[in-house]
Amino acid sequence: LLSLTETMIMVLKQPNGKAKKVADLTDETISDMVESLETIQLRSKGLLQFVEDYRKFTRVPELQPAPIEVKSMISSINLLMASELQMPEQSTDLTIQGDRKLLAQVFINLLTNAIHALEGSEAPLITWRFEPGDRWVDIAIKDNGSGIDPDKLEQIFIPFFSTKKDGSGIGLSLSRQIIYRHKGRIHVYSEKGKFTEMVVRLPVR
Repeated sequence: LLSLTETMIMVLKQPNGKAKKVADLTDETISDMVESLETIQLRSKGLLQFVEDYRKFTRVPELQPAPIEVKSMISSINLLMASELQMPEQSTDLTIQGDRKLLAQVFINLLTNAIHALEGSEAPLITWRFEPGDRWVDIAIKDNGSGIDPDKLEQIFIPFFSTKKDGSGIGLSLSRQIIYRHKGRIHVYSEKGKFTEMVVRLPVR
C-alpha cells in the first residue's frame, strides 16, 4: 500500500513539488489512478478483516460452564443449519459440562466447513457420531465430501491458514482454542475424495 501510494503522489506532482493541474493529466493517467485507488480500497478492507479476525482469535471470552444436554444443543444447531443442508435427526442422552454458546460456535463452524466440502457432491451426507467413555466424550462430524490433502492435515489448525479460496483461516484455530479452554482436544481424519471427520473430545464432567 505504501509503495502504491508513493507512486500515485509522484504521478500527481510536478518536478517542483506542486500538484499538477487536472488539465495536465491524461485519460490513461486518470484511469491508472482509479485502478490504484480501487486496489488500495480492496487491500485496506482485507487488512481490516485481518485485524478483526485476529481480535476474535486473541479474545475468546471466559467460559460460562453449565450442564449441557447434547441432544438439545445438536438439535438447535441442525435447525439453524437446515437451510444449508438437511441432516438426519440424532439421538443421544449425553450430558456434558461446558459453555454452550462457545461449543455451539465450534460445531457450527465444523458443520459449515463440512457443507463447503460437499459442494458438487452427487449424494451429500453429513453425520454426527457420539461416543461416551469413562474419561472422555467424543462428538464427531463426518462428511463424504472432497477430503483434505494429507500434507495439509497438520496445517489446518494454524491461524490464518486456509484451504478455501476466500477463507480467513481463523475458524478452526479459534475452534481448537475454545476446545482447549474446555480441557479437550480436536482431531481431524480425512481421505482425499472420500471423507473428512472432525472429532471433538471433551472430558467427562
